[in-house]
Amino acid sequence: MKTTLHSFALALLLLFVSAFTLQKPASGKMLMEQICLTRPLLKETLMQAGLSGVLMDTGPYTFFAPSDAALGKYKNTDPGKLKTILMSHVVAGRLLQEDFKDGSKLTTLSGKEVTVFRKGNQLLINGVRVTSGDETAQNGVMHQVENWLVTPN
Repeated sequence: MKTTLHSFALALLLLFVSAFTLQKPASGKMLMEQICLTRPLLKETLMQAGLSGVLMDTGPYTFFAPSDAALGKYKNTDPGKLKTILMSHVVAGRLLQEDFKDGSKLTTLSGKEVTVFRKGNQLLINGVRVTSGDETAQNGVMHQVENWLVTPN
């Protein structure tokens, strides 16, 4: 009886610990904190656009981060326009690469739709290649993309 009770208690403890661990995100940092540490030009652009608060919000969000080369092309764009463009790179919810289905449409925080394409092993969003992905944070996930999903006019 004592052994059964100990086994039951141990099993319950393991269940509790594993459930807690599965829900814990891979990074304790928010998306914006990760960007501040790894992508100075993106940080500057997000701050200029007034979007850093969104990426510090609890979310969860999926953020498609344009490359530094893409950011450099529109560095001096009007902050309001830049905010709208960057909001087209954020989707509500935590979407990992495996969650993207070919042909599916995602509505961004700007209200615009982007389309998911799969070509072999490549993942494209609005025809833009995802260069690396599944960078998880406490409030979402970030995918690096090689260009703007929606370009400024």
